[in-house]
Amino acid sequence: MGVGVGWSARKYGLTCDNPKAVTMVIAAGDVIRADENSDAELMWGLRGGGGNFGIVTRFEFTNHAIPRKVLAGFAVYDGTHATDVLRLYRTAIADASDEITTIVFLRIAPQVPRIPEELVGKPVVMVGAVYMGVPGEAETAVAPFRNLGVPIVDVIRLQPMIEHQAVLEGANPVGDRYYWKSTPIRELSDDVIDTFHRHLQTISSLHSLLGFFQLGGAVAHNERLGCFPNRDARFLVNYAVHWIDPAEDDFHRAWTRQAMAEIEPHSAGGGYVNFLAEQGTDAVRAAYGADRYARLEALKNRMDPTNLFRHNQNIPPS
Repeated sequence: MGVGVGWSARKYGLTCDNPKAVTMVIAAGDVIRADENSDAELMWGLRGGGGNFGIVTRFEFTNHAIPRKVLAGFAVYDGTHATDVLRLYRTAIADASDEITTIVFLRIAPQVPRIPEELVGKPVVMVGAVYMGVPGEAETAVAPFRNLGVPIVDVIRLQPMIEHQAVLEGANPVGDRYYWKSTPIRELSDDVIDTFHRHLQTISSLHSLLGFFQLGGAVAHNERLGCFPNRDARFLVNYAVHWIDPAEDDFHRAWTRQAMAEIEPHSAGGGYVNFLAEQGTDAVRAAYGADRYARLEALKNRMDPTNLFRHNQNIPPS
């Protein structure tokens, strides 16, 4: 699997941290079951190496207890004040426990219920939060993220986790045009915040989501489990640029490349394979870093020496 950063990452780790065994069809045609005891190196590669080593037909995951309802949702702020909002956010996360995970989106306000009509088409900062700790402490834990200025909209509420998980469903319609780039960063410095603010004001498409995922917590603690790199980074930046007209392809791709080039000086190195476009082997190698890539390549040589499984973020055999 290709990592899996989400709303429970700081509490329970990445999705790829949690498989304890798999059943899979390998390139030779055999069906095997792998776990830490039978093939620890294969499990390491499967936890973040994508579909390079076979076709998994069954996952066995570590289960975690999640309350029936969690305090979750978004507080939305006026994007013309993005610099101020993000600096207050930086202060708020400094003392955040591992029980809370936040994701921030910078975008143009869409025409949806709860967004005031006068703000549609204008820049906004959406600060999403999920608290998975002691229920009685939820309001206190989430309160700082509801007070990064005066929110335009506050839809943080007690709700089933599955409802919050579905909030972005439909955000990437089939047939639209997309170009994604990502990089991990270690800190939200003033320079990074100013760059985010500038990109929000000059965003190339009304449909794009520029954002970053808060890491740390269990993500950082699970270093040994899989091949996901840069676990010491505190944030994963993702510019998910989205447009409709094929005639605009070159324009939006160029905007994305330039924008991310301005983020790169602050990068912790590497990247996130789920957020790569079709950028080729060099980008995949850079995402994992030289040492991890060499280890993954050796695993590919053993599991799939003819590169049968290549329609992915591919790691070719040497």
